[in-house]
Amino acid sequence: MSTRKILLVDDDPAVRRMLVRLLDGENYSVRSAGTGREALALAAGENFHLLLLDGDLPTEDGPQICREFSRIQPRVPIIILRSNPNDKSCRAFDGAGVCLEKPLDMERLLRSISELVNGERATQSGEAGRRIRSDSPTPASEPTWDLSWSSIS
Repeated sequence: MSTRKILLVDDDPAVRRMLVRLLDGENYSVRSAGTGREALALAAGENFHLLLLDGDLPTEDGPQICREFSRIQPRVPIIILRSNPNDKSCRAFDGAGVCLEKPLDMERLLRSISELVNGERATQSGEAGRRIRSDSPTPASEPTWDLSWSSIS
């Protein structure tokens, strides 16, 4: 299997470094960006398998970044990281597959990424976090994901 590429967007350099180290250790290829604008420029020039987006960027419209990324790479799943995720705040991120709460549970994050990127299923319903249903078709050659809502347990 080829290396799966993740685009990570977080305004905090320390968080970016920590997540890049974690994901590199799991054999993902990670490109990181400190702003949504920088991430969208990367997405326009490279193909990714997942977007990992800080939904609490202080000076940017996270839902807008999510929409624009989905326009550029429509079949790529998105994980949103929020300080206080709830049904309404997570649903604002059109195109998002999973909404996870900060501070991050690293095991839950890795399970969510694996499920979305590699097509692996979590062992229990709801284990990966709040899931958002995607109505867009996925080609047979790509991994599929069931993004129906489930509660964080």
